[in-house]
Amino acid sequence: MAITDPITGAETLGVDLIDLIKQVCPDPKAQAQLVSAMQDKIISVAQASDQAQLAAMTAEAQTKGLLNKPHLILAAMCLFAIGFDLVLTPLVVWLGYGLGHPFPAPPKLDTGELQALGELVLGGGALHLAHAGYKSWLAAP
Repeated sequence: MAITDPITGAETLGVDLIDLIKQVCPDPKAQAQLVSAMQDKIISVAQASDQAQLAAMTAEAQTKGLLNKPHLILAAMCLFAIGFDLVLTPLVVWLGYGLGHPFPAPPKLDTGELQALGELVLGGGALHLAHAGYKSWLAAP
């Protein structure tokens, strides 16, 4: 029996247990009762595991703070970078010329980097939204 992942491992373990029951207990009625009892136990263990995971996810969702929401930090970074590149840089240059002190233009940010950062933020937000929908679907009665 090789367990490569939990799903395959559980399936392999279940098949192995059913084969073992067939070898140990020749009576078909007793086999059916043992298999049914085993399936009930496996289902109850899986449901307990799901409840534990739901409790952990609920506790995680209830934590507050910016550091627990990295997509908000990335969104703020992206907005700052775009604001610096598109608003602050021209404003400083124009202000310098207007006051009679020409100010060299600050270096421009690479638009490709801004685009990649923006896509990362939007993708992270969409992933967070999908995850929140999945958690609420799990919590629904």
